[in-house]
Amino acid sequence: GSTYLSGKAVQTNRAITDTLVNQHFLEWESRLKHIDEDIAKAHAAQAQAPQKPGIQARLSDIRKSRDELALGVATARGLPANGHPDVVKHVDGLTASFAAVGLELERVFASIVGSDTHV
Repeated sequence: GSTYLSGKAVQTNRAITDTLVNQHFLEWESRLKHIDEDIAKAHAAQAQAPQKPGIQARLSDIRKSRDELALGVATARGLPANGHPDVVKHVDGLTASFAAVGLELERVFASIVGSDTHV
């Protein structure tokens, strides 16, 4: 049998999709702000602690990754919100990248305070 959605059902599905997409953008923008704050905190902590080799370079790499994430979010805004596989792949990639940047920031903080033995 064929599936038929009424105009109202299609509008409802589109509204739900738009809401989910907007939630992604709000979450990503919040995470970008949080990364900025953490980078600033790491710089401040580094200034207060004895200089550890490689921290500045790692923070610079994190800043570059953060800028790439911001570009990825801007790119995602231009993609159709229709569940197309390329869109889903882009969203999944952004989500994974945010997690990787967060993990690296945690490692940098641990290095600065001297509790990271896996640097």
